[in-house]
Amino acid sequence: MYRGLRTNLPRELMAFREKPWGGDGTTKSYVTHKQVFDYLKDYAEEFDLQKYISYGCGVCQLTMQSYNDDDKEASAAPVPDGEARWPKIKLEWERTTDQSRHSDTFDAVCICNGHYSTPSYPTVPGLEDNFKGMTMHSVEYDDPSKFKDKTVLCIGGRASGSDLAREISHHATKVYLSDSACKELEDGQPWNMDNVCWVPRTMSVDEAGSIHFQGCSDTPSDIDVIIFCSGYDYRFPYINAESNLDLKCVVGERRVAPLYEQLWHARYPSISFVGLQHSIVPFPFFELQTQAVVATLIGSAAVPLPKLE
Repeated sequence: MYRGLRTNLPRELMAFREKPWGGDGTTKSYVTHKQVFDYLKDYAEEFDLQKYISYGCGVCQLTMQSYNDDDKEASAAPVPDGEARWPKIKLEWERTTDQSRHSDTFDAVCICNGHYSTPSYPTVPGLEDNFKGMTMHSVEYDDPSKFKDKTVLCIGGRASGSDLAREISHHATKVYLSDSACKELEDGQPWNMDNVCWVPRTMSVDEAGSIHFQGCSDTPSDIDVIIFCSGYDYRFPYINAESNLDLKCVVGERRVAPLYEQLWHARYPSISFVGLQHSIVPFPFFELQTQAVVATLIGSAAVPLPKLE
């Protein structure tokens, strides 16, 4: 998280229902990542959650256990009438402090590792062969002053792209913000806002090193740095060929399958994926998802999961 990052949602909307946040009319609604961290820390302490959290542990492997008719390895989670019990789930993890390996078996697992760590890169023809400057992903960005007197291209016009372009523009000579949602150009000219040029999708880099934008007559050849503000891919390295679990997660597609309601695994609903969605109000949304998961696991859901076909 870069040092100047603030939320793009007001904290009053982001709060969990049990712990209101802001709304006093005197403090800022759009807060820093440090303030978000402090809120989550206070929440965990207020509701005595720290005892359930194991820090410094990296999950290495998830495996669906096979089981026999005696049901010793069957999950205790309820299933729809007439269906076979779901298998238990084995997790293996490593403590980062001493690299010791541990494992345990669970009736249900919620996968909540987010999707903001594995960078996604669009394909730009000619980039690798013809662009001589520096390329990076927004996940590497921190200090806008490092771009002083440079010409920078930010590829991606959503939250991170527009925010980075704004920050960098205070230091750089010029910033191009390449956005597939850029409004239609007039006579092929970029939309200029001070030293920021808003341009359409980046199409290619030619042999001379000039960068071409869709429908744009401006083809700059003096770009020093390209920053890919193009989002992230889903990644679950602990679910693999040894997991006995069908899961498709293709780089670049930004979808996970097979899931029911983008939350439960379609074959084994004792595994749920919380927080996969984009463009949401995160904490309240996660809260509703986890309520649905818990209701299913304890058999109190108003609408039970459908039977497998």
